[in-house]
Formats: sequence, C-alpha cells, structure tokens
Amino acid sequence: MKNIILILLALILFGCSEKKNSENNLVTNPSEEFAPGEVAFGIKDSVSLERFAAYIYSLNDITINSVVFFEYSLNLPQDSIQILKSLLESKQYIDSGSVSVSYIEEAQKTILKFSIGKFNSEDQSDWQSLVKQFNLSHYPNYFQLGILKVRVGKEKEWINYLSDKELFRFVELNYVTYAH
Repeated sequence: MKNIILILLALILFGCSEKKNSENNLVTNPSEEFAPGEVAFGIKDSVSLERFAAYIYSLNDITINSVVFFEYSLNLPQDSIQILKSLLESKQYIDSGSVSVSYIEEAQKTILKFSIGKFNSEDQSDWQSLVKQFNLSHYPNYFQLGILKVRVGKEKEWINYLSDKELFRFVELNYVTYAH
C-alpha cells in the first residue's frame, strides 16, 4: 500500500513538472512586438465583402491585405457553379486554393466559400460585377478575419478609429509570437 501511495505521489509530481515545462514552450515578447504597418481585425458576420471594401476604400492610407472565410449563397445549376468556381480561382485577389462549394441541407442553400488576398479598388468593381452576374448573396459567417495595411507608426490611431465602427467585432495590433 505504501508503494502505491509513493508511485501516485511521484506521478503527480512529474505530471506537475511536465505541465510547467509545456507552459514555457510558448514565449511572447514582453515588449509586445507587432508587425509594423499591419492591423488585425474581425468583421461582423453580417458584413459582406462589398460593404467592407466600400468602407475601407472610402478612407485614405489604408488597404486590404487579406480576409479569410467569406461565404456567399447562390442558386445556380451545377455547370454554372463550376464556371463560377473556375472564374474565381483565376482572380488574383482570391487566395489560391481557397474556393470551395458546399451544400447546407437544412438551409437548402449552396454556399461558396473563399478568402481574399490583396484587394484594391479595381478588384472591388470586378467583385461587384460577379455578385450581380451570378446573383450572389452574402451568407453570414462569424469567422471573417484579416489584415489591413496602414502607414507604419499609425497602427494604434487606426485601431482607435476603426474600433468605433459598426462593421468590426475587433481591431487590434497584429502581434508577433515566438514558439520554441
């Protein structure tokens, strides 16, 4: 009985020391280092790419660097869906390999999912014409996240300005973390 208690005690002690070591595997820079000229954000699930881009490009000295997880519903025959998918994959502003199409049974909707890379005002008008041509409707998605490019040294000013806007769930510095 005494041996079992000693074994259990040893396991608990080793278990605690393992946990302590694993916590030290992720180290962040105490000076809160961040990527200069970048602001990370999350937009509200109801905000479409067209609305987001129109707002951002109504401002000066800010550009869209990337946004992930946009979703749009569509009602097209299968051959038209494949044409749309191929067309999107050919666009420079759509991240390579990010376009997918799925069907949501309970909602009886076909959903187009994609992420964008650098997206400028010319891309904005191209996207708007695709939305009209294929009758796409933004489908709410909570996980619309991305990076905006701003002038170096102005990151915190942009965070303060954008944080008050109804489009955003959050706006923050794009922090850099280090792992061992």
